[in-house]
Amino acid sequence: DAHGPALRGSWPQQGEGEAVLRARGPCSGPACLVSAGYTSGWLSALGDADVLAVERRCVAAGDDDCAFEARDAAAWLAVGDARAAALLAALPFAALRDAIERERRAAAPDADDATAFDPESAAIHVWGPVMVVPYAGEETAVSVDAVAREPGAAHVSVVVVDLAGAVVDDGFGAVALERVVDVIHNWGAEAVIAGISPLSERVVSGLAGDPILVPKDLRAAIAVAFQIAESQRRAL
Repeated sequence: DAHGPALRGSWPQQGEGEAVLRARGPCSGPACLVSAGYTSGWLSALGDADVLAVERRCVAAGDDDCAFEARDAAAWLAVGDARAAALLAALPFAALRDAIERERRAAAPDADDATAFDPESAAIHVWGPVMVVPYAGEETAVSVDAVAREPGAAHVSVVVVDLAGAVVDDGFGAVALERVVDVIHNWGAEAVIAGISPLSERVVSGLAGDPILVPKDLRAAIAVAFQIAESQRRAL
């Protein structure tokens, strides 16, 4: 629009809004602060920019879904949105980036450690508690098992398996994917499957282990994974 690019969407699950509604009753406005915060952080990291997600609709306020609008900080200031301005004033992007960088340096393995886990791997990506694994058939279970043994992946609690471009048949394909789910669960993590093609949908929906299926694209699956990770953290 006239104020620059904006990302608008809705969270595929409204767990936070529903929880607030049950605990507090109907709200006068959006109440999904955790979901909005994680979306802001994820988009900021993804685009290497200061991005703020503002919830526009919320089931806790009587809406049908929980929807958000995301823009970078400068664009929000140009829009003149009062709610966004208040959130920006309370969100110290620079201080948060400095804190994350300090934690990253403190947790970095020694340079001479040949077995150090690389979160920037071209095949597997890790963002805090969420790991994304492109599905590659029988090799995928071996790859996930190897990563699970690395100290750098100790905090992973949700693994997204991206089936984009893959067709899973009801023979060896189903067995291979079930093995991936088993490895993830044995690791103690939650399995989320994304990028399911119409040709694979029937087989994937019948998998043992009850993985969480996200019919939308990988971006939606990652958002779901972060919500699951936050729910796990709050349950501890």
